[in-house]
Amino acid sequence: MIDSLIVSKYTDAQGDIKTNLKLELGYESVGKVMEKIAHTNSDPQTVRANIQSSGVEIYGSIEKILDAYEMIYRFLASNY
Repeated sequence: MIDSLIVSKYTDAQGDIKTNLKLELGYESVGKVMEKIAHTNSDPQTVRANIQSSGVEIYGSIEKILDAYEMIYRFLASNY
């Protein structure tokens, strides 16, 4: 559900599925964070744990992205 808002997928001429992030990322580790969010489709604590276990430090912009994800997740869970 949320992955379609974050990433777009298409099949290239060779038949391979390619993924493009729809966001302008400030630094490399944010891309890993967005991929984890898009592909995990889980509660915020699980997403956060997956990101930490992949070796990405959670601070600054990454913390804000995860906080926003949690807010959106909780809103959708309680209203839909």
